[in-house]
Amino acid sequence: MSSAARAEAARAYQQLRRWLVQEAYPRWTSSGWDRAGGGFYERLGAHGPVVTDARRARVQFRQIFAFARAAAFGWHEHVRERVIDGLDHVYARYRRSDGLMRTLLGPDGAVREERALLYDQAFALLALAEAHRLLGSAAGCAHRATELLEALMCRLGGTPGLRADTESDAQAPCLANPHMHLLEAMLAWRDLDASPQWSRLAECIVDLALGRWIDPANGALREAFAQHANGTLVRSGEVEPGHLFEWAGLLLRFDAARAASGADRRAVRRARGLRRQCAQRGSVRARS
Repeated sequence: MSSAARAEAARAYQQLRRWLVQEAYPRWTSSGWDRAGGGFYERLGAHGPVVTDARRARVQFRQIFAFARAAAFGWHEHVRERVIDGLDHVYARYRRSDGLMRTLLGPDGAVREERALLYDQAFALLALAEAHRLLGSAAGCAHRATELLEALMCRLGGTPGLRADTESDAQAPCLANPHMHLLEAMLAWRDLDASPQWSRLAECIVDLALGRWIDPANGALREAFAQHANGTLVRSGEVEPGHLFEWAGLLLRFDAARAASGADRRAVRRARGLRRQCAQRGSVRARS
């Protein structure tokens, strides 16, 4: 990257950081929490929260993650309160009897969708990692994350495989994006906890991405896959340039520990290839 490009990126980062601290965090701190029923509102309108929206588990966990990271950006008001109360709420309302997180509640707290989606479990694990970083070991986030991972692996038969919905069978179509966020959560826990379970699952997902999901014809990692009965993998659907950037960043993070030892650098090579795909395809979706 040229010095001019680095300077431009630095300016954009500072602009986004100012917006986050001066506009986004203040607004969500004052209006984003449901003081009567608990939990975060799904969205805010011009005049405050939209109270009639159903509430997705992933949004609850994303908000917990966002507030757990707030101090790193310079926002400190009600941070620990929002994280602790947010975790209490999701464990009281979203946790199923099997330990996984259901996907959707109504604004009144009634269950709207009981399924446990891989996407939601990934964000739960990521939020728990950031909460652990903020609150420390006494909060029990590591124990909760381990329990959730064990429940997830039990449901998936020990491997994330090619499934996006933990309720579906092994032949159901797969979405790459939930696996990407699960990889993000595993890398976050790998940096916080010495247990090998985080690294093992991270390696499994990276192997799937590098060995099966990246299209050998053009080097792009597609969004959706289907597996035929004979085991062959069919790549289908769209290519998301934004997701390619995310995959590239995560592959570089995954491979960072191997750089000094000179170990296999497949992840670095693939990350560079994905970044080239982003540059070629621009900022819009590229369809098959």
